[in-house]
Amino acid sequence: MSVLTVITHEADGNARTIATTLALRRANAGRNVLLLQQQKALKQANQYSKEKQGEEWLATEMKDAARPHPLCFGELFNACHVSANTYHDIVIEMPKLQGADAKTIFSMTDTLVLAIPPATWNKDKCTRCIKQLNLARSCHQDMSVLMIVDEVKSLSAQAMINRFFEKVPGLRFIFIPPNSSLLLSNLYKAIFSKPVIDLECQEQAHEMPTGLPD
Repeated sequence: MSVLTVITHEADGNARTIATTLALRRANAGRNVLLLQQQKALKQANQYSKEKQGEEWLATEMKDAARPHPLCFGELFNACHVSANTYHDIVIEMPKLQGADAKTIFSMTDTLVLAIPPATWNKDKCTRCIKQLNLARSCHQDMSVLMIVDEVKSLSAQAMINRFFEKVPGLRFIFIPPNSSLLLSNLYKAIFSKPVIDLECQEQAHEMPTGLPD
């Protein structure tokens, strides 16, 4: 069984997100897939609460007519272990890299995908993210970490990418322009096919910044 965790600002438990689409594609390839989504609104409501009983997760079997059912975090952790003999893949979706649940999720994750546009980041956010990525690696040394980059030409984007590359060993990048029709196709190949360092969109090739691996 493989566990893929996608960190994306679009996660809300409802929309057809990157994680949902990847899970569907795996299911269409003949694999048994479980999708676990953290509900953004409930997560924000409960983040300062000492109570951990809130059902802030949705679990969905990627099958026709399957209905999502709510889980609290303790149930989610148990579901992942019980599912090892039932599913080929578990896809976990979270809106943020940090949080009380993150360390436990990292310990179960084989591949971590960070899908938050760099344009929304600042220096402090980068520092926190780098700290969390290194925490993820400390929880699971063999974890593969892939970051989606949608802009590489500006000096700020190049500085950010180089900083991540220097501070997070083994971090891989995939460059795909925003709104590209090839985003999910290329991302799927980067995760589930052959290993890549950078994967440029066929529609519009760009030179990656200095400091990224060849």
